[in-house]
Amino acid sequence: MLLGDINYNLSLGYVLTFLLTMMAVMSMLHAFRNLAHLEIRVGRADAVFCGETARFLFHFNNRSKLPRYQLALRHNNGETVSFDVPAMHDSEIAFPLPATQRGWLKTGRLTLYTEFPLGLFHAWSYLHFDTRCLVYPKPLSDAPLPLGDAPDGAGKRIIAEMKTSTDCVIMSPAMHCRAFPGKPLRADRVCR
Repeated sequence: MLLGDINYNLSLGYVLTFLLTMMAVMSMLHAFRNLAHLEIRVGRADAVFCGETARFLFHFNNRSKLPRYQLALRHNNGETVSFDVPAMHDSEIAFPLPATQRGWLKTGRLTLYTEFPLGLFHAWSYLHFDTRCLVYPKPLSDAPLPLGDAPDGAGKRIIAEMKTSTDCVIMSPAMHCRAFPGKPLRADRVCR
């Protein structure tokens, strides 16, 4: 475009060329400034059951007099949360992550990015926090309640019922050793 303006000596072409160039440069500057000096603290995450969504809290503190627009927080699995942080304000953002397996769920690497103001540039920063959420096994919704303990509180009722039963019972090796002390362990099925 600039070569065409120089070749044909177009004054309005120069204006348009330099206007578009300055818009691109200012867009790059504003995209950088939108992330610069933004303080991020990690909050807590409550424990969830497997299959639910864990919510990690992040606190974004903007101490400058300029508001931060169109910020986005993205995880590697595609989860994205978009938000704004007003000037001189602390914003709390809840970031959802699906809890697909039990154990400790870590956030992993998060990407904080912005394309403000015109979407011409993509400014980003990687966030690594040592935060995690405990994921419990999913409870059975149609399972019966467990049997009560013995009246004396010793908990021997279930073992006593197993000794007198004529049905097959599936047991773990540790349960077999407690229920039948002194008897050898032949299999994980004990039939009487």
